Amino acid sequence: MGVAGHVALTIASALVAAQVPDVCTGLASDIAPDMRILESDLDKPAASRAAAWLGERIERGELDGEFEYGVANGLKVIHGHALRQQALAERSRHGAESPEGRSASAAFCRWLAQDGFWYD
Repeated sequence: MGVAGHVALTIASALVAAQVPDVCTGLASDIAPDMRILESDLDKPAASRAAAWLGERIERGELDGEFEYGVANGLKVIHGHALRQQALAERSRHGAESPEGRSASAAFCRWLAQDGFWYD
């Protein structure tokens, strides 16, 4: 393996190590699979993109009409991201099985199971 192969392997290993495990494993939901928001849809870059896009829509007064579903979906990404980050923080601070960790995780997983769907 050449230098480029080692560099690629090192980068890939770092990316895998940096991934945060799912909070809601084995989640049961009545939401159609093709309409579900996944935990992986709620990472920091996605929330940042949603916030920037929503900011543009606000500045332009484009919150309804053809942008209505996009605005609703952007708000869901930000809300879901915030709930997930709160769950991860409580789990990190107090432990996954602590009352705080379980409560924050349950709130996020409940939202994901009930309200974690894309408007189409």
